[in-house]
Amino acid sequence: MSLIFCYIVLVYFMSFTHQTAQTPHILFKKLSPVQVYENLEIGHQIIDLKEKVIDLNEISYENAQIVFEFLEEQKFATNILNLVSLKEFFILDEYSGIIRTSKSIDLEHFCNYNLCQNKNINNEIYLNKTLQEGCHLNFKIRASKQYDNRAKLIYQISFDLIIHDINEFHPIFSQKSPLTFSVNEEFSPIELLIGSVPNDKDCMDKSQIYYHIKILEVNQTKFQAKTTIENSNFGFQVVTRQDLLFLYSNKPLDREVYQSVTLDLIAFDRVDINEANTAYLKIIINIIDINDNSPVFKIPVYSLEFDEGLPSGTELIRVEATDLDQGQNGLVSFEFASLSDQINKNFLLNRTTGLLYLKNKLTSDIKNWTLQIKASDHGSNKKSNFCLVHIQVKDVNNHKPEMGVNFFVIPGLIEPKFETIHNFDKNTIRKEDVVFLPKSLEANTTIGILSVYDPDSGPNGQIEGCEIFSKLQEKIPIFLQNFNEIDRQSESYSSNGDIDEAIKMLVDAELDSYYKASNEQKYLIRTKFNFDKFKIFNIELRTSDSGLLDRQTGSKSFKMIILNANILNNQFLDEDDVDENFSYDQEELIDYDEEMSMFSRLGLKVNLNENNLFPISLAKLTSANFGLNMPLKYDLYLPTNFNSKQNYFKKSTIFQCSLSLFKYLSIDQNGIIRLNRSLDREICQIFKFYIKGESVNDKRISSIITFKINVIDLNDNPPRFEKKHFKFEFIRSLNKTFNIPIRDSDLKSSYIFRIESLDHSEKISDFIKLQPDENFKSINLLINEKINFGKKNKYLFNLIVIEASNLDTGMVNSDIALIEIDVLNEEELRPAVKKLSIMGDLADKDYSSIKMLNDTVFFVYTNYENLINKLRIKDSSTSETYLSLLKIDVQEKSTQNYRKEQKVNFSIQSLKFYDSVANFKNKTDSSFGSKMDTTELFLLTEPDGILNVNLDSFKKLNSKLTRPFICFIEIKIHNKTNMLFTNFTIILSINRKAKAKMEIVELENYLKQLYLVEQEDENLSNRIDKEFFKKKFKTINCDKNTLKSDLKRKQSQTCLSKKLYRIIGNRK
Repeated sequence: MSLIFCYIVLVYFMSFTHQTAQTPHILFKKLSPVQVYENLEIGHQIIDLKEKVIDLNEISYENAQIVFEFLEEQKFATNILNLVSLKEFFILDEYSGIIRTSKSIDLEHFCNYNLCQNKNINNEIYLNKTLQEGCHLNFKIRASKQYDNRAKLIYQISFDLIIHDINEFHPIFSQKSPLTFSVNEEFSPIELLIGSVPNDKDCMDKSQIYYHIKILEVNQTKFQAKTTIENSNFGFQVVTRQDLLFLYSNKPLDREVYQSVTLDLIAFDRVDINEANTAYLKIIINIIDINDNSPVFKIPVYSLEFDEGLPSGTELIRVEATDLDQGQNGLVSFEFASLSDQINKNFLLNRTTGLLYLKNKLTSDIKNWTLQIKASDHGSNKKSNFCLVHIQVKDVNNHKPEMGVNFFVIPGLIEPKFETIHNFDKNTIRKEDVVFLPKSLEANTTIGILSVYDPDSGPNGQIEGCEIFSKLQEKIPIFLQNFNEIDRQSESYSSNGDIDEAIKMLVDAELDSYYKASNEQKYLIRTKFNFDKFKIFNIELRTSDSGLLDRQTGSKSFKMIILNANILNNQFLDEDDVDENFSYDQEELIDYDEEMSMFSRLGLKVNLNENNLFPISLAKLTSANFGLNMPLKYDLYLPTNFNSKQNYFKKSTIFQCSLSLFKYLSIDQNGIIRLNRSLDREICQIFKFYIKGESVNDKRISSIITFKINVIDLNDNPPRFEKKHFKFEFIRSLNKTFNIPIRDSDLKSSYIFRIESLDHSEKISDFIKLQPDENFKSINLLINEKINFGKKNKYLFNLIVIEASNLDTGMVNSDIALIEIDVLNEEELRPAVKKLSIMGDLADKDYSSIKMLNDTVFFVYTNYENLINKLRIKDSSTSETYLSLLKIDVQEKSTQNYRKEQKVNFSIQSLKFYDSVANFKNKTDSSFGSKMDTTELFLLTEPDGILNVNLDSFKKLNSKLTRPFICFIEIKIHNKTNMLFTNFTIILSINRKAKAKMEIVELENYLKQLYLVEQEDENLSNRIDKEFFKKKFKTINCDKNTLKSDLKRKQSQTCLSKKLYRIIGNRK
């Protein structure tokens, strides 16, 4: 290579020497740039110099040959394409002047070796920006003529070859995608080093790569509404410094708005990204939270109201607070900001959920509550916020008015008894009040105070007065006086001055402490009247509130016992001991023991189920049971140990029972009462003892209480019918209910009843129903109309009783009885008139007579003068004179099954009067001057059935009796034994003697025609009906006209002929 180089230099030097010697003609020619794109094929023609440059006219030499060759530079630089390297890529045909490519032109090769000559470009020449781009190569060629073996320079040609880059390569990031950064939200501005700029193998300056940022995903917080996010929200920019790439933003990143941002950094190699090759680098920016936010309550002030009495554990409300921070910085817990004892007692707050609960039931005593709740996050520098919860507790009418009775204690006059009752069966304790008063206590005496209080408020707690009721509907012995009506200056509490002063002191103490309020009332209890004998009053006091929706009522019961005594002795004040026959005088109080002043005011009663297990502890006494407050020792006594005058008590059942139990009862020094025996209520129901509590340190201090054992009934006895066979007689229109008693020693039993028919062909329960009474002490048999009276006259069935309360135990107590019911003929037992008799001398046929028109109608006539002069009776109670006129004899009727003695009574049902026969026929009543004339005219005595005439009333009618006086009397005969009755009629005619005969005959004929003919009419009609139904009317040898002519022969049977004509005419 060195030899070749020396040769070239020598040739060039000799040529230069030759030219200098001959001074050739030289022309300089600058051609326009030639533009091509890289990756040209081999042999591609770049330029034809002969065509572009050489002007043949300028060549004057003959046989001249133009030779082209690259002109060598005098200086060579590493960044300029030298001759060797130029010929490496291009071939110059020395004769044609055509330059062609000798190999593929790869512009990236030129750029990598810095062969482009762009820095030498004169910008003033290349004003066209397109010409400035690309890789510039400067060609210098010499064109010469060869003659006489010498070369003569003709042209020195130069031009630039501009090779344009084909965008065949993409920019390439050296970083691995994705890039992840964690940025603290408090930092601003942000500058993140991405790394080196991306590499593009195309022959381009690195600064010609452009950048674009595209937001791919933004993880917004749950507190922000989801919106479309652009780069403008963040202000991200790409900055390059010293081939390093930075992501920059001058806007702060708030993690409470965005938790993370994912973006694409796009690199492209053309100004127009749509025509450029691109490269993508995913960048994820996680925003690190700092505790820069306080919790915020959803509602700063909560208000709620609810009814009082909600059960504990009720969820009231949930307070909600959110913290925009993340992790521990955003974790919120709740607590009471100020925790008072009342709030801690009644409310519970869940620290995590913010749920507020009730610890205890709230009442309306405190209506308004204000709770301050604090919400704090868990950051290292905790931040907090507060909210208020206003609670209003509405009053609910859930309390009954409470009533308390406080009786005064005035020895000898007002002695209350307060008894504590232990119920073993229900494990409860209650109080019972009794007050004893002497019969000498005067009316209007104040005996105690009634207090009424309602815990509710507003109308629900407003008291609407009190009412007094007596449980046994007796006369109410007390009245109430409201405290608001008391005049303290002039009020009198008793007519007895000494008692008035004692009671005044007690009342004044109550008035001093009395506060007037709508939900609290107090009353004086005062006697209403004087008492004169023993009496027990069961009193109930009732009151109610003014609740709008659900009004509540309260009650208080107590007994008020009036004793047959002028002064009370406390030793005898026990409701189990006294009765209406018990009384004593004041002298009996000589032996009165002063230590008994509290005796029987305090009491203890134990309710114990019978058949109890033993030994058993009944109660444990304390000093409070005795009204004392000190250590006590206890002794048990029978009541007679205290007073020898109670001999009456020794004979009582209670004493005998107590005496039998005394040795099985004990009390130790701890106050525990023990029983070592099982009790049976059917033998003894109540036991009574006295317990004395004496001070351990001072024997002078003691007190005595009454101790009673009340035996509670258990269902341990079977029910029993009183008889095994019950026989009843049944009359259809009367008795339809029969009572069968049941015996059971138990108090409260319930039964199931069954009927078992002895005749399986009929169902007895169809017409006999069972109806137990309210107390299940008897059963009623109810017979309905379904019973067949004509089918049979006797029914037999079994009645079974089963004790319902023991069915679950498997032990069934029952009993059975045979029931026999005889169905009696009602008509056979109905009372009837056997005979009607005229009394005494009135039976003389000349002026008095009686005729029986039918079974229920009698005609009686008499004379007025004879009535005046005959038999008289005197009524001592009214001093009136009566005449016994008629005696009614009742026919005794009985059947084989009904043999009871018949007892009857008589009563006048109606009276009608007529002053003539004509008016009687026309049913025209007579009108007299006064009611006394008619209603007091007759007197019917029982049980002999005698009709008496009031003669004084007849004397007043004397002037009116100018014609026959006719009285229509309807009398009822009532059988008290079977409750059947019969009505019959007496037509009584009273006449003056002169006209009696004619009037009586006229009346008698009319009555015969009216009653006797009706009877024959009925009998004849019955006979014809029988013949008609027997022969169907075909065998009767008469027609309608024949029958009519036969009937005309009997003038007295006109009514029958008309009736019979209708019957025959209709049937034919």
